[in-house]
Amino acid sequence: MNNEGWGLRLMLLFVAILCIALMISIFLIQRNFSFMLAEDPYKFKNNDNINENVTVKKTYSGIEKEMVASAKKYVKKVYNDNPDEADFLKVKVSSMQKEGLLGTINDIKDKSIVCSGYVSCRKEEDNTLSYEPYLKCGKKYTTKGYVDRYDDKK
Repeated sequence: MNNEGWGLRLMLLFVAILCIALMISIFLIQRNFSFMLAEDPYKFKNNDNINENVTVKKTYSGIEKEMVASAKKYVKKVYNDNPDEADFLKVKVSSMQKEGLLGTINDIKDKSIVCSGYVSCRKEEDNTLSYEPYLKCGKKYTTKGYVDRYDDKK
């Protein structure tokens, strides 16, 4: 045979290398962008696996997760984890701080800005509580749906 083209072995080796590179690329893309596939990242149900002593990466959504974990402890402490009593409850950050369940929240970009907010508790049809955090860090960040009247600071 003449040697004017690719051999079968060289072609299979080239295709195998391309497949491996493609699989690595898909893995890296999926790992870095999996947060975009979350159904509703701002809604946390009572049965979610949020640790009681949660400490997460310092992002706004991480602060909101800490607020939800503290609100769960607050509802357990004050309302004995009773969904009927805690229905339509707005747990303020200042109330959680007074109970010693949450520390001072500072903006992640400017530590001189003290953030405030609240966590809305709502009873679901299956008699569990859902928690929705609302955070306000000055003019730097405000959670979508935040309402001033439920918060101490305006």
